[in-house]
Amino acid sequence: MNRATCTIRAFKFKLKYLRTVSPFIVLFVSACGAATPVEWVHYTFGGRLSIQYPSDWYSVSLTDERIDIISAKDRASGVVIQQSQAEIIVKMIVPTPKGGMQELMKSSLMYDVVLSRQDVPVNNPGGKNGCDSLIEIVSQEEMGPGAFIVNSNYLCDIRGRYVVTQLRNWLGDQNQVKFQETALRIARSIQMLD
Repeated sequence: MNRATCTIRAFKFKLKYLRTVSPFIVLFVSACGAATPVEWVHYTFGGRLSIQYPSDWYSVSLTDERIDIISAKDRASGVVIQQSQAEIIVKMIVPTPKGGMQELMKSSLMYDVVLSRQDVPVNNPGGKNGCDSLIEIVSQEEMGPGAFIVNSNYLCDIRGRYVVTQLRNWLGDQNQVKFQETALRIARSIQMLD
């Protein structure tokens, strides 16, 4: 039984028996359970890289070089994300920077104010084909007067090749932690295929 059906049945039950059995309504509604877990979709970049992302996110662009997904289908014209929405971009950095991860971090954050930086445990289901190391850098970027985007970058090093998973959401978004968990899970799913 899906959540909408559960809610409607509980509401009808509540209206009909409100005066006599109200203590049991809470039990009935909680028996309906949580929403169905979201499935994760596999995507392969040009036969070289594989990732997974949640099926309830919507693709803006899927190419051999990058994937660009957003958390909600509805967008205003000319705007990638609205308040309470997020965008995740995953891209392989080609060519590999000569200065390695340090050069990648410097060029990725050129115009941003860094809020935090930390090494993240890989915990990779991809094993030897997944990230050897993963760094999270959270930064802030001004989009206009008083309007800021938070960028959570997950920099993955796979045998000297680099893949960036970038989450973008508005500063102060109450869903930021949930969005970061999604982006980190995507980064941890990265696998090199060649």
